[in-house]
Amino acid sequence: MKTLHIIREKDHALAISTVRDQTKLPHVSENNLTVLLIHDAVLTTEDRLKGLRIMVLKDDAAARAVEPPYPSVDYDGMLKLIFASDNVICW
Repeated sequence: MKTLHIIREKDHALAISTVRDQTKLPHVSENNLTVLLIHDAVLTTEDRLKGLRIMVLKDDAAARAVEPPYPSVDYDGMLKLIFASDNVICW
């Protein structure tokens, strides 16, 4: 089962800790858990996300003049992530 967490706020502590807790579950692997950073979440510091599979919405990073160290997707890519997931959680 694939899960996508879409985070909108920078350094959203509850979202990040929830994703980290999910990675500890026996049936969850890196391949089926993805975090997509949008809006101000693209400004989240790298150390808070270490070890997680992260994607960034390209337009939001460009609007905030940041170059995140994660792969980026455009809006079509975001839709593909959403439709490829069994669960989508927005924070």
